[in-house]
Amino acid sequence: MEEVIKFINSGIRVFDGGMGSMLIKLGHNSNECPETADKEIVRKIHKAYLDAGADFITTNSFGATRTKLSKWGKGDKVVEINKRAVENCRNLDGKKYFIAGGLGPTGEFVEPYGNLKYEEMVEVFAEQAKALNDAGVDILLIETMTSLDELKAAIEGCKNVSKLPIIPCMTFNKDTKGFRTIMGHNVESFVNLVEEQKLEIIGTNCSLDPIVMPELVAEIRKFTNKLLLAQPNAGAPQLVNGKTVYAKIDNLDSHIRKIIENGANIVGGCCGTDPDYIRVVSMIVKEYNKNK
Repeated sequence: MEEVIKFINSGIRVFDGGMGSMLIKLGHNSNECPETADKEIVRKIHKAYLDAGADFITTNSFGATRTKLSKWGKGDKVVEINKRAVENCRNLDGKKYFIAGGLGPTGEFVEPYGNLKYEEMVEVFAEQAKALNDAGVDILLIETMTSLDELKAAIEGCKNVSKLPIIPCMTFNKDTKGFRTIMGHNVESFVNLVEEQKLEIIGTNCSLDPIVMPELVAEIRKFTNKLLLAQPNAGAPQLVNGKTVYAKIDNLDSHIRKIIENGANIVGGCCGTDPDYIRVVSMIVKEYNKNK
């Protein structure tokens, strides 16, 4: 636990990029469960991110909660699927790297907005977090949260079964009122929850591209000095010939630099990002660490 935090504190660090979009790019059928994708394809993606300069790779377990897996008829295989996701991250490179256990939204809402009691949602996250913890991840990464209730349940579930560092990430859109989640939560309320939970790292991922992400990073920095992870999408998604593609970002390096200058300690990518994107991030991070 201390090793991971010490490593992040000692310089700017690089997370990996998108998994789902890479799986589809390499031939995974989008009508099949992504968390049970072909082992060799998943390992190839992890290895490509490490080769591009990532310090952290994230397990292919975004939807590996009981609630999400049940939609694929695999709700009884939480431990097996999460354990395999961690094993697929091992023995990929001679260099030192860390494994982040990824936990995504349950696909459900807490009562009265949905069918799950708060305690049930905590248990759903605890089940997955325990599987990842027991399989040997270095850190727990809660991704793409839009609801403070669900995020709190995820943090509580993780804490109930693990002593590992936790990175809670919410995803924000920007409108005339500023940055808000689709559930209407603002940045300050997100930061307040993380402060209450006494976590050392805070994060944001998805929804925004590298052009807008620096603004969100600056907004988060107004409320906290915690270590900060930023993982923007590759760009605006577009449907071309039935396939989702992401608009190319001009001057990507300048936007990544702005994300760092505005306060991000760790930079990675989300939907649509690939090893080439992470290679740009890594190059810039090396410059910053060299000049630090």
